[in-house]
Amino acid sequence: MRKQQERAPPCPPTLDSIIVEYLREQHARCPNPVTTCPPFSLFAPHRCPEPKQRRQAAPSFTARLGSRRFLMLGTCSGHLKFYNVFSGEEEANYTCHSSAITHLQPSRVSPR
Repeated sequence: MRKQQERAPPCPPTLDSIIVEYLREQHARCPNPVTTCPPFSLFAPHRCPEPKQRRQAAPSFTARLGSRRFLMLGTCSGHLKFYNVFSGEEEANYTCHSSAITHLQPSRVSPR
């Protein structure tokens, strides 16, 4: 005769398991779930941050071109020229002013 293995009755759910299950269900309903979850709150609905579009251009002209290795030069005719530091070739030429550009200053505003 085989001994029947005694099975313990299932444990009643704990408050912790109920809350964890509730928060997991909220996170599963997110349109853009992330692997590292932001802090959860029992008093506000859960919402993951919106993903950043990598192909979306930065609103600032200097933020778009400043991430590359360029040398910016202002000319006496009001042109702004971009030179590639590695190749030495002129990459872009913009007419910015009708008189000489004598001073270029970077913006202190950081791109988002």
